[in-house]
Amino acid sequence: MRIYYAEKGFDASSEFFLRNLGLYTEDDRYNYAAYLMADNNGNSVKVARFRGTQKLDILERNEFGRGCLIKSAYQVLDKLEVVNTTVVRVGGDAARREFRLIDKDAMREAVLNAIIHNDYINGSYPVFEIYDDRIEITSTGGLPIGLTEDEFFKGRSHPRNRELMRIFSDMDLCEQLGSGMKKILKAYSKDIFDISEHFISVRFPYNEEAVRILDEQAAGGVSGGVSGGVSGGVNDVEMHLSENAIRVLQMIRNDGTLTQKQIAERSSLSIRSVQRAMRELKDNKIIAREGSDKSGIYIYLG
Repeated sequence: MRIYYAEKGFDASSEFFLRNLGLYTEDDRYNYAAYLMADNNGNSVKVARFRGTQKLDILERNEFGRGCLIKSAYQVLDKLEVVNTTVVRVGGDAARREFRLIDKDAMREAVLNAIIHNDYINGSYPVFEIYDDRIEITSTGGLPIGLTEDEFFKGRSHPRNRELMRIFSDMDLCEQLGSGMKKILKAYSKDIFDISEHFISVRFPYNEEAVRILDEQAAGGVSGGVSGGVSGGVNDVEMHLSENAIRVLQMIRNDGTLTQKQIAERSSLSIRSVQRAMRELKDNKIIAREGSDKSGIYIYLG
């Protein structure tokens, strides 16, 4: 946590740093929020991928917990961003249209809400599930006491974990203005939510046009398609990349002009770790270098 704060320009070495974040109890012991920020803890954050549309045949299980919750949040976002592929439709008039399986901003807000507002005290953790037709995000605890369902959908801010809200706000991972719900409801209806006494679940169906394009690509053998359907919107090779390769891949997809040094600095990885991740991506024919070593760019092959 101190590293993330230092990268944001905060003085994380101050003796008052942790106290200002509210990470102590009244009897001067670390509280549960501090436990969730620790480098080693029992926090479990899982991303699971299933075959088909039912929770029956699990294909992959990723564990992104056991450490600082900020790091876990970045790992989940990176993993789901790889799944949330962009597909392109070029019409007869040569007009290019891009589609995401899921609205990027809406999914990001739902992921962060699940992590920040989850009821960790009862030993339950947020879960992220990938199916062939959707992604589901589930947090425990239901609505915070004092917040009605109507107020929830209006974006009223009533955080269950105030310390986490403050920390994630400092990381620019959330806003304490209730704008996140507006981003979700701008792209989807309230029907994607299932709210009960103990859980809040968000079900993001894949964009029908994006699914149609992926199925056409798969049928025609076009790179980027997935045999047997969408299967999470990404090919099987990408789903089994290492954590570092996923992180590097996301940065390349966002900006292919980045150098290895820039990627290392922005990802907090060593140069050697970036080079190994690059080699993994190249060996799996996911990226390629176009142009010279000095002025070229990295190309995502899909």
